[in-house]
Amino acid sequence: MRTAFKLSILCISLIHLFKPLLQFDPVYAIFILAITSLISGIAIMDGAFMISSIVFLVAGGATLIVSGASFHDWAIAFGSMTNIIAIIVVMQLFALPLALGGYQESILRWVRRTFKRQRSLFLFTSVLTHILASFLSFGSVPVAISLLEKTLKNSVEHFERFTAAAVSRGYSLMALWAPGAVNVFLVLEATGVSWSELFIPGIILSVIGIGISFLLELRTLGNAPLTSGAKEVKPESSVACGIRKAAPASHILVVTAVFLVVAFAMEKITYGAVYNRIILAGCLVSLAWLALLATNARYCGPSALRDILADHWKTGILKSGDLAPFFIAMGAFSGSLEQSGLMEAIRPSLSSVAVSVGPVAVAAIPILLVLLGLVGIHPFITIVLFGKIVEGAALSVSPVTIALLLAVGGVISYTVSPFTGIIMTIAKLIGAKASDVAVRWNWVFCVVFSVVGIAFSFIWGSLFGRVQ
Repeated sequence: MRTAFKLSILCISLIHLFKPLLQFDPVYAIFILAITSLISGIAIMDGAFMISSIVFLVAGGATLIVSGASFHDWAIAFGSMTNIIAIIVVMQLFALPLALGGYQESILRWVRRTFKRQRSLFLFTSVLTHILASFLSFGSVPVAISLLEKTLKNSVEHFERFTAAAVSRGYSLMALWAPGAVNVFLVLEATGVSWSELFIPGIILSVIGIGISFLLELRTLGNAPLTSGAKEVKPESSVACGIRKAAPASHILVVTAVFLVVAFAMEKITYGAVYNRIILAGCLVSLAWLALLATNARYCGPSALRDILADHWKTGILKSGDLAPFFIAMGAFSGSLEQSGLMEAIRPSLSSVAVSVGPVAVAAIPILLVLLGLVGIHPFITIVLFGKIVEGAALSVSPVTIALLLAVGGVISYTVSPFTGIIMTIAKLIGAKASDVAVRWNWVFCVVFSVVGIAFSFIWGSLFGRVQ
């Protein structure tokens, strides 16, 4: 079953990687692979992931049956979120050169020389994740945690809470402005606002959000120094490749710059959708990085490369074992709502309510996005839904205000809902409960940021926006 699971998610990733080049729609091939991944993956799932997946699967299947969906609709629904699986699988490739080069040891030593307090390390982790997320999107989470996990475990007292708060907030705030973020494209499409109109307020609001996060964590971190455990860490022979010393951390900055250039080139040649470019760029850069290390005698040898590849096949790919079936089930539920036409049917009624209530209804958008996210409806769907609602309503509110409110709602929903992919991924990678990551450790930040975000959206729109 494990082999079937690994092969199925690898095939899904390959299809999404080359999808723009295919002369046919691979919807049925993805559907068959998704069912294979779902069946074989459930056997290796943890209890919480299994329960969530079954609930979404039953709800999605029931909705499709009641709505009389065709087989094609079923295939679309079950494959609707497999692109996220492809991103996870491809971005896990960055863990190979990171392990091969021993970069964790380099980062650990650099952090010990540079940071003396846990609060400054928290800010660094948030900013690093935010920057990575701006071009890696969802793939930034496994990359950031893989890169900093060893450092954080040996430098802070409460690794799980520290990492969950810094990474989840740093990632989700990216959805306010990053041109490669799916949320941003959905917001722009729903409101008709140009990216240049959203970029500056989005950047400002993301900086404010990181500042709020940092100030809130001061209550817990205070002025605490880094723990002494990091001083006792010794290079691992499996990573250090015998007597070879760890590769310099500056390589990571170079790779980041190269990735930006490659991703920008993909954007210029308009290779498929955003996720297709992320997958292709990630694959090219990670494999090129791995090849350069493998051919440099200072950093590697053939035996070390074989060991790392074998370990990745044996255990690395299975790190998404709980996530792949979950996303398939989540996609079945989310896709069923779209394919059934249920949301489209209620749009006229909701538009009438929005007109009668006025601007207050617009202010409620982020709250409604969060409430729907808490019951498992993905922000992708609700952003499109609310965008369609306000599109037909004659509201005396600037479109940029509506765009910012949609973006703020998406950020909060990403952060506080235990059902979003980002929260489930972080929980899996750090060994924590999704409810702890989303609600217990993030609810205060989400309340404060929602108030600030809503106020900022209206103020910015009144000063710089144009009324409909």
